[in-house]
Amino acid sequence: MGMVSHELKTPLTSLNGYIQMLQRKSQQTQDNFTSNALDTAAKQVQKMTTMINGFLNRSRLESGKIILHNTNFDIHEVIAATIEQTRQLESSHQINFLVSAPVNVYADRDKIANVISNFLSNAIKDAQTIGLSKSAVRSLTNQ
Repeated sequence: MGMVSHELKTPLTSLNGYIQMLQRKSQQTQDNFTSNALDTAAKQVQKMTTMINGFLNRSRLESGKIILHNTNFDIHEVIAATIEQTRQLESSHQINFLVSAPVNVYADRDKIANVISNFLSNAIKDAQTIGLSKSAVRSLTNQ
């Protein structure tokens, strides 16, 4: 699985580079249609990269080769950053996050961010599948 994941990521990296180059060019020419289309393409490449990384992580976990880089951090910072990334990729739903007192944890920051990202992605996807309103997704992400 690890080799397949690597082989899939290589062309995506090249594709992402070309998309970024074309985005800059479309902004210079103020071509809104092309700029919007390239933004959508970039979001899809990011989703695919995230999915491939998930497969790679699962493969490492199953083989016992996953490496954790535990550090102390405030979980709210990770949640807020992950929500912001999700908002950029999924602008169709509003996600609200109410911060309480800081909560410091000792864990692998990136792995926790992946779990939160998956949770948000599933909440949005499930809301669309079962027809929940956008306000219901807001409630789900606040719990």
